[in-house]
Amino acid sequence: MLLRPQGCAARMLGWTLALAAAVPSRGAGSSSFSHGWGCVLGCGNGSMLAGLFGTRRPDFGLDDPWWVETLAEAYGVVILNGFDSSPTDPIDPRIALLAKLKQLNPSIKTMLYFPIDRAGDNDIVLDQLKAHPEWFVRDDYGNVLPFHNVPNGHPFPNYSIPACQDWYANLGISLFASRGEAAALLDGALLDGDGYTALPNTSAARSEALYAGMLATTAKMRAALGSLNGGAGGGEVIVNSGVWCTGNTGSCRSPEPMINAGTGLFDEMFGSFETMVQASGEWDPVLMRTSFDTIATMIAAGKTVFIHAFPGPAGGTEGSEGMFPVRGNTTVGSTNTFRVAQWAGSERVPQSAEGCRAAAAARVVESLAPFLIVANERTFLSYAWFYNLEDGYIPCQGASECGMPAQWYPEFRRPIGAPKGPATTDATRTVWRREFEHARVYVDLTNRSASRIDWS
Repeated sequence: MLLRPQGCAARMLGWTLALAAAVPSRGAGSSSFSHGWGCVLGCGNGSMLAGLFGTRRPDFGLDDPWWVETLAEAYGVVILNGFDSSPTDPIDPRIALLAKLKQLNPSIKTMLYFPIDRAGDNDIVLDQLKAHPEWFVRDDYGNVLPFHNVPNGHPFPNYSIPACQDWYANLGISLFASRGEAAALLDGALLDGDGYTALPNTSAARSEALYAGMLATTAKMRAALGSLNGGAGGGEVIVNSGVWCTGNTGSCRSPEPMINAGTGLFDEMFGSFETMVQASGEWDPVLMRTSFDTIATMIAAGKTVFIHAFPGPAGGTEGSEGMFPVRGNTTVGSTNTFRVAQWAGSERVPQSAEGCRAAAAARVVESLAPFLIVANERTFLSYAWFYNLEDGYIPCQGASECGMPAQWYPEFRRPIGAPKGPATTDATRTVWRREFEHARVYVDLTNRSASRIDWS
């Protein structure tokens, strides 16, 4: 419904295939995810932005392409998540958007989001899983265990079953009309929800088998995507694993096994949520250093890294609005809204939509500076309040309510230039500095508001 071209389903399918045919084939080595150092938006040298989003807004349609053109121009990587589908559609609606993005910018990297613990977020994927009840996770007594134990919730796929592994590993490719179309439009996948889960009324051995099956599924997906283009390119499988877990017991597992099964890391809560102190909203220096170190390890291993940063001390749990309040036109029946993330500490996230947009602009350096401390050419930044397109991934247009101002943040257009070397730090590894050709970066892990970028 939301990102679906208007008109009959057959017209949508034909348009998608025509766009795919117009996209040049990728040659050997062309699949590498990398950016230049011109500026965050690229400035002609490869954008540093990677966006993970869907939308539920009816005003974001492919028949009104301003936002598609904005994405194609501004982003280096786009990961599509959470677009509606209906039984009348012959294909996943994300495919049409991938085709349009590739047509507008053949260099953009396009990926699909897959929540491995609940299979997917639309009917097309879930219907495939529901057709195989023998793949549902069950407890020791044979009872079906839904995702997060939500009554009547998503089935939890049992990845200890090889056939279930093979289905999910090839799911991204199967959503396309052909392998050729997939090879032209799909550069990889981002896997979420792939950690260890202690299942209720289930032996530890069976929970461990499920986790081992997730590892095997991730490796198989990497191989399946890598087989596109005859193995000449592709196959990025970015894994969202908790970078703050250093042990290997219970639900807190070292991220390395899962990341190594894929090709890279998604640090979802960089400078927020688990990496900060709830009472103050300040960064937790120990956990931020762990995040820095994990990213450095991935970079040294040649992995791709996606960093998602939220405006301000996002992840607060106090207040009556919940963790992700709604802003914009909140009258009954309106869809012209966006979500923000509640702030920790004594300051609440602004109540007005305009206040939230101003806050995102005022606090952008708190996210951009630590990103530049750790970044290399294969490290990308996402900066938004939540995971819908309107939550701050593109500038607002006209009367459309969204989570960022009507123009790109000025800092995203400021010249950066190549780094003069890696970041340096003090003896306590608390204060960090890094110099670029056109910028000097300063970060103090005990004072997020002291983050600074001095432009030359």
